[in-house]
Amino acid sequence: MSKDYVVVTTISQFRHKYVMHKDDLQKLYPDYELDAIEWACDTVKEEKVEEFSQYWLGEIIAEAETVIKDYMGNHEEANTIIDGKRVIVKWGMRNMKATPEKVVPAKPAMRVRQNALTVKELGDV
Repeated sequence: MSKDYVVVTTISQFRHKYVMHKDDLQKLYPDYELDAIEWACDTVKEEKVEEFSQYWLGEIIAEAETVIKDYMGNHEEANTIIDGKRVIVKWGMRNMKATPEKVVPAKPAMRVRQNALTVKELGDV
């Protein structure tokens, strides 16, 4: 199996508005006292009304970075092609100096993986 595939999972968010006249809501339950807000919410949940407007709030990338990090393993740099462009992905390390003991115990020097990836476009393929 080729390892040229990258899976990106996204979540799109929208703001929807619904408009209902109170008289129309009362017609749904003529034998009860009108509770407009609750009935309107129920009508929307039950999908018995068309949306009045919709506004796209954006998209969240949920899992792509995890997949790339898994693919890179212990490597600090990787090359790939995205939308016909060569890119280089870097996942650096951070060096931490040793600290002397104070009130808390001493800490040894260590090298830890950074959280963020760096992606740089190299040009067309």
